[in-house]
Amino acid sequence: MVWAREGVGEASKMTGSFRAAGMTLRWKENPFEWVAPHRLGVVREYESGPFDWMRSTVELTPSREGTRLSHTIEMKPRGFLGRAAAGIEIGMRMRRALERTYKRIDDACMRGRAIEARPEDPFEQPAALSASQRDLLHARLDRARQQGGDDHVLDALGD
Repeated sequence: MVWAREGVGEASKMTGSFRAAGMTLRWKENPFEWVAPHRLGVVREYESGPFDWMRSTVELTPSREGTRLSHTIEMKPRGFLGRAAAGIEIGMRMRRALERTYKRIDDACMRGRAIEARPEDPFEQPAALSASQRDLLHARLDRARQQGGDDHVLDALGD
């Protein structure tokens, strides 16, 4: 996926693109709407691919048990291919991916943050390091320690 920002301030716009199933999707991402602390939304206007536009809205509603999250995705497909792609991509793939992400976020919120707890990003799974990447990381952390780096900071950086 490729992202680009053009312009500054009010005149800036975000564009994105990626290739899937032999086609390139390009879009303009409008500024996000954030109605704190209740709603977040964004509209993408597609320049190419099987969709005209997509609107994603996340709403947070307080309840006795905590907070209810509702995520609505609306889109206007282009033709038969767009309707089929929307059913597969949004109806199945994206839904499963969002459910996994929201479960990780909920688990992190329910656990809280213990001071000794290993930091984690609840929005995405951590990437596994290969053995050579892990060796390189430890070698660089050891070198930083030898040069006077703080153990606490370097441990957190290593995590």
